[in-house]
Parts: sequence; structure tokens; C-alpha cells
Amino acid sequence: MKKALVFGFMFALVVVCYAVAFAQTTVDVEFDGGGWYNIDVVAGDDATSFVDINASFASGGFHFVDKDDNPYSYNVDTTTSFLGAQIVDGTIQYEYLRQDDKTGGGSGQRSYTLISVDGIAELAFGQRSNYHDMTNCQYGWVYSGSSPYDPTSNGVQFQAAGLYGVYHSLQDSSGDGAFVNAWGDGSVDIKMMGQKSQGSSFNFGHLSVCGDGEAWDNNYAVFDGDGQGEVVFRAWADNQISVHEGGIVIPGGGTGAIYDLDIVYNGVWSYPDFGLSGN
Repeated sequence: MKKALVFGFMFALVVVCYAVAFAQTTVDVEFDGGGWYNIDVVAGDDATSFVDINASFASGGFHFVDKDDNPYSYNVDTTTSFLGAQIVDGTIQYEYLRQDDKTGGGSGQRSYTLISVDGIAELAFGQRSNYHDMTNCQYGWVYSGSSPYDPTSNGVQFQAAGLYGVYHSLQDSSGDGAFVNAWGDGSVDIKMMGQKSQGSSFNFGHLSVCGDGEAWDNNYAVFDGDGQGEVVFRAWADNQISVHEGGIVIPGGGTGAIYDLDIVYNGVWSYPDFGLSGN
């Protein structure tokens, strides 16, 4: 029997809702206060989601749905996961793992975020997976809980101010993938409006992910930093890597391709479209 399970160890004001209705399982967790929040959700053999927050103060909510729908009788349910959180002086970890697909051989896609800050940080990110792929389109995610913090208000998925480190990655079923890793003293905003992984291919903010085409060109995977900082954009794949900015293609020939861009800045620095894809 497939069902979502949540395990929490939390020391603050927490509201946990667990509901099964209309052949759908929903988990909602709201938090408001300082301490440690640890959430693990297991949706049968279809997907898992993991949240770990340890901060002087945290506010927000986590939402997970296992639709228990088994479309086309592939024995793979559709699941969705969303985290909206604001923290002061602490860390946020958020992982989503797709564990099954229609053939059983193309699963294992993983999205992972780690934010550490001596200051203030915010995260607003959602994911969906089914029998076909794992897609992260940020347009429709709205956290409707009672928390006073609205993570959809500014359209930026990862941000921090103070002394910070921000890491976000996407991997496909073969372990290839891409990440952005930034650290510094000042402020940083990282927009990731869409990403996708299917089988042994990944699309890390490389147009188009969510059917939006060039409408979001130069406003899809965006980095903005202010202060003293360093940021690394990296991708690795067996066959090839495509870089959206400039239309660069790095061949791998089946043995491996690597893209590595490391920028050190002092002041204001922006990268309007760092989207990467590979297979």
C-alpha cells in the first residue's frame, strides 16, 4: 500500500496536517519559531522528500501530495512537494528524490538545496514527478497555509543576506547533472524558474523547461550578487552539455563533458541566464 509518511522532530510552534481523501494523501507542516525542524516524507516507492531546518528563527510551511493516481497503470503515482521557508541564523536543507518510473530503469533523479546563513535566508521551491519525469516549474506554486511568510511574493527561489552559502543541484538517473554554489558576505538572489530531469538527461534552467520558450529568455536562471562573493556554475555529462548563454555546446563523445565557471566579485555582479542542460 502506497502512502505518504511524515516524521518530525521539532522544537517550536508546529502544525502538522495529514489527510487521506479522494484517493490522495496530503502532508502539510507549518512552523514558526526557533529550533530544529526535521521532516521526511516517503511516498511508497515513487518519491521521497526531506527537509532539515536548524535556525534561531524559522517561519514557513512544507506541502506534499501523493495523488495515488497510477496514471496509465504504470504503477507510478504523481507526487508534488513544495517548501517555503524563511530563516534567521541557521541552515536549510531540502531534497526531492524520484525513485520510480514506468520502466523502472530511468529513475533516481534528485534535486537538492542547502542554504547556510549568518543573517536572513529564504527558500521557495516546488517539485513534481510522475511515471515520465521530474519537473520543477515554479509558476504555479503557492503556499496557502496560515504562516505570515509568503514565499511567492518576490519570484526568487533562493536568497540570502549576511554571511552566506547557497548550493542548489540537479542530477539525472546516471548521476550527471549541474549545480550553482555561491558564498560570500553581502546578499545573493538565485532564480531557478524551471528545471527537469528525465532518464539520463537534465535541464537546469535551460529554455525551455515548462513550455515557456523564449518568453522567459534572460529571466529564467538568474544570479544576482552584491558584496564580496564567489559563485561556481558547474555541469557534467557523458555525451554533451549545452550552455544557454551564447548557445555553446560542449561535446562529450560518451566519455564525459564538463562545464566549470568560477567567478569572484566585489560589488554588484549578475549573470542573466546561467541555464545548462546535458545528457
